[in-house]
Amino acid sequence: MRGGRLRIIKSWVAKGPLPNPRTSTLKDFVELNREYIERKAEKAVEFLRKVFNEYKKPVVVSYSGGKDSLVALDLTSRTGVKFHILFNDTGLEPLESYENVKEVAKLYNAELIIASAGDRYWRAIEEFGPPARDYRWCCKIIKMSPITNEMLYRFPTGFISVVGQRAYESFQRARLPRVSVSKWVTKDIVVAPIQDWTALEVWGYILLRNLPYNKAYEYGFDRLGCVICPANELGEFEIVRERYPGIYTRLSEVLRDFANRQGLPRDFIDYGLWRWRRELPGDIRGRIRVSLRVKYPVELSDNGNSLTVSIDRPINLGTFVEFLKMLGRVEGADGSYIVRGKFGEAVVRVEQGSNRVMVSSGSRELRIHIAGFAARASICGECNLCVNWCPTKALRRAGPGPSFIVDEDKCINCLLCSKACPSAQYLVYRNPGIHGA
Repeated sequence: MRGGRLRIIKSWVAKGPLPNPRTSTLKDFVELNREYIERKAEKAVEFLRKVFNEYKKPVVVSYSGGKDSLVALDLTSRTGVKFHILFNDTGLEPLESYENVKEVAKLYNAELIIASAGDRYWRAIEEFGPPARDYRWCCKIIKMSPITNEMLYRFPTGFISVVGQRAYESFQRARLPRVSVSKWVTKDIVVAPIQDWTALEVWGYILLRNLPYNKAYEYGFDRLGCVICPANELGEFEIVRERYPGIYTRLSEVLRDFANRQGLPRDFIDYGLWRWRRELPGDIRGRIRVSLRVKYPVELSDNGNSLTVSIDRPINLGTFVEFLKMLGRVEGADGSYIVRGKFGEAVVRVEQGSNRVMVSSGSRELRIHIAGFAARASICGECNLCVNWCPTKALRRAGPGPSFIVDEDKCINCLLCSKACPSAQYLVYRNPGIHGA
């Protein structure tokens, strides 16, 4: 109930009993719904043809090894256009996915592009701590980053990305249109031909067309991708423990070390509480009387016109000053600076030896941007999203970790780099210290 109005999230229409009470088989289901499924598929194929004709860019099907992207792939093949297959290897995929991807690429005779994250997840988890459902830095670093790097290299003028996105997967995806510009991957037109399909319709199409689905589904997974995704249920983690003990054991060790450093109880791991960072869901809160109190790598205290940023590791002062140039003219040295530009004026002081930055400014927006620079100058997943998103190529990497140089003559003060950076996004812009969570 909102504003005196009843909002219906889901509804079902009651149906009478089936005329034949005998147990139906999957074969029965497919045959009884053959005409309906084909009509739906034909509409999706026609939709794809229209989009391809309108944008006239290379077509790439993002294939994860999952059921939804498999259907999106088959529908694309029915349009008759040439397409590539993109597989994002996060390094955390089910072993069965690798064989399935090879099988599918061979079946459709399409070039297979692999965007690999290597061991980036395990390096980044040391920087950010374990990901959570409300703290999903991992998607940017092991998905968006390698995909952006690979696709900018292959298709510098842009491409059409066909995805298996469906509205029924989540409220967030339900709000997405069938055609959109990617918020995360540069120069990417995202097309979702099965946006309005249900999971049952997806499986019906797979069975009807006898498509080579990923056998990992037979273990009991609801979705496929990173097997240690925080969105997984505890039952799925038991499957991971049994089927992929190497990945499960390594994550368990990381979680134990993190919990010990933070002084967290065993419940944090045993009950999967690490999957939330800010607040536990109500059904879990009512059963488990523990407080998470997980410390962020970046702690913020915003009081009036003053913001204090405390970071649990050294700040690269040279990079921090370079970032300040993106706000305008920078005056000062040795940790004390005055910044003047289109966002206003700020006095910035970096406290030597304590990894603290103090920002004084009447502009809250400016204070937060500077806090984001401090986070970026100390915690870096080396994803290069900031560099790839810079429209004027004013930002370049000067070395490993948080080491960057800004070309003031090229910088247009758009701050798209901060909007793309996981450190700024998850450690500052969404930090409870800013929003009072």
